Amino acid sequence: MLFLDFFATWCTPCRAELPLVQAWERAHPQALVVPVDVGEPVAAVRRFADAHGMQRVVLDPEQLSRGYFQILGFPTMVVIDPRGNIRATWTGFNPAIGLAMSNALQSLSKRR
Repeated sequence: MLFLDFFATWCTPCRAELPLVQAWERAHPQALVVPVDVGEPVAAVRRFADAHGMQRVVLDPEQLSRGYFQILGFPTMVVIDPRGNIRATWTGFNPAIGLAMSNALQSLSKRR
């Protein structure tokens, strides 16, 4: 299962949700969580990623993901199943993001 975590370094809700997503990722190594920065310079993203211990950060400097994944705000989490289908999208800060991710992982893994 793939979780794309769209964020921006200036986004306060993203900063609040980041540790929750990182904790969930550590507890669920069978899932792949990929942070995607939208529209920012490489240097700013690198500093932010280093400061927050982020790995595998993908850059979208031209903001193409906004249209493709219908990103309306930050943070946005997109869940993609093993067949490449978008199965869920959650926009905005969610203090229960870990529970949502666990539910998606469990229910979508059963359908394989």
